[in-house]
Amino acid sequence: MNDKHGLIEQHGYIKQQQDGLYAIRVRTIAGNLTSFQLHNLADLSDRYGNGQVHITTRQSVELHWIPEKKLDSIFQEINELGLLLAVRGPRILTVIACPGIRLCKKGICNTKNLATQLDALMVGRSQPSKTKIALSGCPNSCAKPQINDIGLHGVIVPTADSGCIECKTCEKVCKFKAVSVQNGKPHIAVEKCIGCGLCVRICPNCQHQFQFPQSHQSKIPQ
Repeated sequence: MNDKHGLIEQHGYIKQQQDGLYAIRVRTIAGNLTSFQLHNLADLSDRYGNGQVHITTRQSVELHWIPEKKLDSIFQEINELGLLLAVRGPRILTVIACPGIRLCKKGICNTKNLATQLDALMVGRSQPSKTKIALSGCPNSCAKPQINDIGLHGVIVPTADSGCIECKTCEKVCKFKAVSVQNGKPHIAVEKCIGCGLCVRICPNCQHQFQFPQSHQSKIPQ
């Protein structure tokens, strides 16, 4: 492998404990790969490695048991698939994300779009140490943003508007007792509300009853 650009140290080449063998870590954006890319990564593993593909905790893909003399060839083929190697070391690492609002019925924000933007803007930048970013589409935090260096999750911060029919469905579904209907209008205890948005989804009159506060709209990635 021609390492004059420091690829082995900076990018997704990982020396295995077996002499002369490497794992190659392929970067994804929020875990997304096309079926064409998946098929061809499997083919690369068959031809260059041990026929197995490993999914990492940061939604990257690893091919194992790659001989050092074949690193240049497999690197070229990975590039031809429109894929990049993952970055390593003291840099901003691959951004991970849950499916978000595109697929998940609990999703609040478009994590995939935000991950794509952050990947282009930040991944690979030098840092004092490894920097990990995770995005979750709602407070369920499936991507575990709390244990990453930078973690974001989507929220809905409802405010009560006119039009309440006093069904109290919002009261019943809120696990945190953050909603109470008083004097014909729901009241939100902001110190209890986690922003899950369940009250908004369940409200039979939500198009009139709950609104996004203007001050929060710009904070919710679309």
